[in-house]
Amino acid sequence: MRKAPSRPPTQAALAADLGVSLRTLQNWKREGIDLTDRKALQARAAASKGKLESSEDYSAARLRKLRAEADRQEIAAKREAGLLVEAAGISAQAEGTGRAIRQMHDRLTSDLPPMLAGRNAGEIARILKTEFRLALQKLADSPNDSFLKI
Repeated sequence: MRKAPSRPPTQAALAADLGVSLRTLQNWKREGIDLTDRKALQARAAASKGKLESSEDYSAARLRKLRAEADRQEIAAKREAGLLVEAAGISAQAEGTGRAIRQMHDRLTSDLPPMLAGRNAGEIARILKTEFRLALQKLADSPNDSFLKI
């Protein structure tokens, strides 16, 4: 019994086997590549995939660059609008406010005992209320008051 001669694969089957589109295979044929030379087709398909991967890498890098630039512009716009502040500036203001509070505490603990000696409860309450209000007002009027208004 005699075997029937095997037919060459169709262009669609060949394109699917190589992992390229039918249009790509047809373009290669127009360029003069022999579609029966399997090794040449495989080499060309590998080269095409390498170009595609490098262009994807370039596209991904370009997209990352565009996103980073957009993020920088958004941050700059928010900073200009006053929606963002530097953490170092806030820390410095907080330290200054903390120092001012500590100084007021030290002042009050040394000034109040002599002021309160021999007073009744009503007078002590009035003096404490007045002194605390003055201390808080002084703190609010200090150069570090911007920290308190955040």
